[in-house]
Amino acid sequence: MAKETTGEEETSPAVAADTATMVSLDIPSALSQDEWDDLVASIRQGSEYTLEDCQLELLEAARYDDIDVVKAILLVYPELIFFRDASHQNTALHMAAANGHTHIAQLLLHVYGNLATSTSNINVPNDSGNTPLHWAAMNGHTKVVNLLLQAPSASTTTTPTQPIVDVLQKNAFGRSALTEGFTSQNSDTVEALLAHESASEERLMQTSSNANNGKYNAEGTNATESSSVTHDFIFRVPSSESLNSAKTVIKVRELAMARTEDDTILCNSSGEDNTMNPEHDTTGLGVWAASLVTASWMAQQQRLEPQLFASKVVLELGAGCGVPGLVLAAAASHTAGTPLGDEEPYPAQIEGTLANGQMLTRPSKIYLTDFNGTTIDNMQYNLELNSFSKQRSDADWIESRHMNWQDPTTWPDERIDCLIGSDLIYQREMVPLLAQTIRGLLTKPN
Repeated sequence: MAKETTGEEETSPAVAADTATMVSLDIPSALSQDEWDDLVASIRQGSEYTLEDCQLELLEAARYDDIDVVKAILLVYPELIFFRDASHQNTALHMAAANGHTHIAQLLLHVYGNLATSTSNINVPNDSGNTPLHWAAMNGHTKVVNLLLQAPSASTTTTPTQPIVDVLQKNAFGRSALTEGFTSQNSDTVEALLAHESASEERLMQTSSNANNGKYNAEGTNATESSSVTHDFIFRVPSSESLNSAKTVIKVRELAMARTEDDTILCNSSGEDNTMNPEHDTTGLGVWAASLVTASWMAQQQRLEPQLFASKVVLELGAGCGVPGLVLAAAASHTAGTPLGDEEPYPAQIEGTLANGQMLTRPSKIYLTDFNGTTIDNMQYNLELNSFSKQRSDADWIESRHMNWQDPTTWPDERIDCLIGSDLIYQREMVPLLAQTIRGLLTKPN
């Protein structure tokens, strides 16, 4: 029921008294002073706007970037900052974030920051589990994403080191704001999300049973232990004058990196540094964020500049799960006119061709290399998962390979034309060896 209000109605105790200060940001107004005064008076007196009207108007104004209406309503009813619509449980911040209205989002966050209960509401999910950050990231609104990521904690409810938002918080479809950011294809948005403290490498690499979220392991049964997670990764290439919009899709399995409860990613239970002992280094069993960024670039290069890798020998150092190399192979396989079988294989495919009808070319060879035996086995599994099997003569141009940087006899015989890699070293001491390996691979005799 709509409720008529008057200026004498009491303000909620949770709401700060100085509401004028809350909405006093220096944001341009489209109204004259008289028009502004009339708008505030009509809301305060209830002559034109009931409380229910104000609830709906606030969301609509946030959606359509009407900063004056948002300011006026919050000046009179600051508690409406917490209002959620009945149909989808969206807040005004959801609306502003989805549409990239930076000034609206800035104002709403300013009001949140002045209310004692702010931190539990900034990242509130709607009925689909989407937070304002999800929607801002999904649409590539980097300025709003940065505002949400930088929102200060309220001292009454959190410590200064506790973030308000979580870029890895999943919606009802199992997608995080970081995932949505990658889908947006806005590199600035992705960079902002990856730089946030809630996107730490330790959290990104968790492969416990709680992280499976309904995914299935290699045997096709639900993974109840911290054994494996299989992902579908979609890499979209923006359309241009010469290309149709395209997407490359691959499947990738990652495995748990810690072997015991006392192990960590970089150190085993005996205190040994795993990254300095490649036999024990299991970092390649996980999909690292940097490899996704690299893979996105590989997909784009193969589509927009196919000659870069045409007829080249490409080697990925420290390939781990093999994401960048797999994406390059998947993007090149169909467009090179070399089908992988009688039926269209899923998911190693790319949609769209050059405007002139010519098919793209592919590398002559792709090596996915690493050292740890389990990592190599998982890498080969991922090749076969994407229709690149050792038993197929038409897929012999991509190969998983054991390679020791310190032992050139384990290196491919031919000279390498292109080297790719991401997150290859964690210790300063490894830099000379990496440099030596790069020089050796790119300058092999003959």
